[in-house]
Amino acid sequence: MQPTVDQLLGASRRLLGEVAAEGGLGPQAAGRLELADRLLRQVARTWAEVGPFVAADADATAALLGELAGRLPEALAAAVAAEATAEVAPGRGGGGDALEARARRWRQLLAEAVPHLGADDRRRVAQHLRRRLDADPTLRRPAARPPAERPA
Repeated sequence: MQPTVDQLLGASRRLLGEVAAEGGLGPQAAGRLELADRLLRQVARTWAEVGPFVAADADATAALLGELAGRLPEALAAAVAAEATAEVAPGRGGGGDALEARARRWRQLLAEAVPHLGADDRRRVAQHLRRRLDADPTLRRPAARPPAERPA
């Protein structure tokens, strides 16, 4: 597919750089351009990893809830079972939206489960959430940019 996502992000960053280089911007506008550039860099750095992360996160949360289902109230256990057999329907934005919606549903079920769990199971949930945070590509701090990449 042409242009690729990387090409579109690169072109967007170049356009922002051209606007910034024209000068005459007030401090607020210049700050907004810098913020937009940082956001685009973050998207460029992480977009390819986000889909696989969201899918793996949903699978890990589903597996944990499957293991805990026997200790949950009947209605919540039934909701976990129903979600496990639900089909992932594509959202407006394609598969990524559908994956994110499913992961959100699993996280919601996990949040509902926590008050019904004992201390050992709550520790398992906490470990699961720590692993999730460590694996989330959008939360990784970028390496310092070389001076040549810094916008004017």
